[in-house]
Amino acid sequence: MAVASLIYAISAGGLIGLKDSLIGAVLGFLIIEIIARLGYLFKKGRAMGEADSYVACALGAAVGYHDILLVLLYSLAASMIFILPRFFYNRYKENDALTIFYSSLFFMSIALSFYFPSSYWVLAFLALTGGLLAFTIIKNIKDAVNLNYLPFVPALSAGFLYYIFFVL
Repeated sequence: MAVASLIYAISAGGLIGLKDSLIGAVLGFLIIEIIARLGYLFKKGRAMGEADSYVACALGAAVGYHDILLVLLYSLAASMIFILPRFFYNRYKENDALTIFYSSLFFMSIALSFYFPSSYWVLAFLALTGGLLAFTIIKNIKDAVNLNYLPFVPALSAGFLYYIFFVL
């Protein structure tokens, strides 16, 4: 896929040039690989599979370095649709009231940010609750014995399709 994207980038019909395509491929690979290797800090193993890095590399070659971050953000949003409900259900089953409480506060602060977008108090509340939730999630990942693995490649595909159909 990456080779096909590079060939497309240098062909007459390519939307981006070879330089942009190569930088996008490297950037896509490095971002996902760094995230994958951060898993060694929390669970003594990769946080993501190796295929995720290669697919991100190919997508970076397809969209170039200007838009690979956008595609990765769309992919993250797509993965949250599947990961968050499963994660919170597992926290509920384990009676983890603190994570559920911080999640409720965080989602409430997101709702408030839509109604009061220029309020610094809402932004501070959003940052505080997001930080508390992130800390408890990382702690739960570190303490978890049996992690349920969800591949990121389908989310990368969904993010790329969203980019193609709604952004281009």
